[in-house]
Amino acid sequence: ATPLLSGGEVRPIGSSLTAREREIVLLAVDGRTNREIGTLLGVSVRTVHSHLNHASTKLGTSERGDLARRLGRTGTEPPPPR
Repeated sequence: ATPLLSGGEVRPIGSSLTAREREIVLLAVDGRTNREIGTLLGVSVRTVHSHLNHASTKLGTSERGDLARRLGRTGTEPPPPR
């Protein structure tokens, strides 16, 4: 994995995400809309949007496709298990 410098330690890209941010990003890169993700997880569309924004900032990108590449996914894998 590509390292990401954070607080003096080297961590793989994506490890700086919270579990919820990672869960939402993985659903998003698998093609789900914010509304679908919100319904699936029982949160508002705004909450989904907020988590995606935080993840994008942490990973240094703003496109869903870039998020997938940063996490080493193509967007064609099945959604993560709940």
